[in-house]
Amino acid sequence: MAKLSSSSVFKAAAWAAGLAATGNLALYFISFFAAIWDPSASANGQSIGLVNVVMASILPMFVGALILLGLNAISGNPLKIFNIIVVVFTLLSMGGPFQGIQGAPMGMKLCLALMHIIAAAAAWYAFNRKTSAKA
Repeated sequence: MAKLSSSSVFKAAAWAAGLAATGNLALYFISFFAAIWDPSASANGQSIGLVNVVMASILPMFVGALILLGLNAISGNPLKIFNIIVVVFTLLSMGGPFQGIQGAPMGMKLCLALMHIIAAAAAWYAFNRKTSAKA
C-alpha cells in the first residue's frame, strides 16, 4: 500500500471530529432533555457538560491522526493497524463511563458509552474513507 498523505490524514481527522462532535452533541441534547443526563454527575471532580462532550469528541481525532502518521512512517499497511487500535481503545474506554462516574444514573452511563462508540465509528469511517495515498 502506498504511503498516506499527511494532508489527507488531517482532513480525515477534521471529518472525524465533526462527525463525532455532531453525533455526540445530538445524543447529549436528547439525553439531557429526556432527563437521562445528570448535570450534577462528575468524573474526578469535574462535571460532564457540553464543553467536555465537544472536546472529548474532537481532540482524540487529532491525536489519532498523529498516531496514523506515525504508523504510516513505519508500516506498509497503517490503516489496518490503526483500525485495530481504534477497536482496542474503544473496548478499553468502556470502563470509563461505568467505573469512573460514581453516582451517575445508569442511563447516563449508557449514553456516555454510546458516545465512545459514536466517536470510534466516526474515526473508523473518516480515516478509512477520507485518507488517500501520496501522489
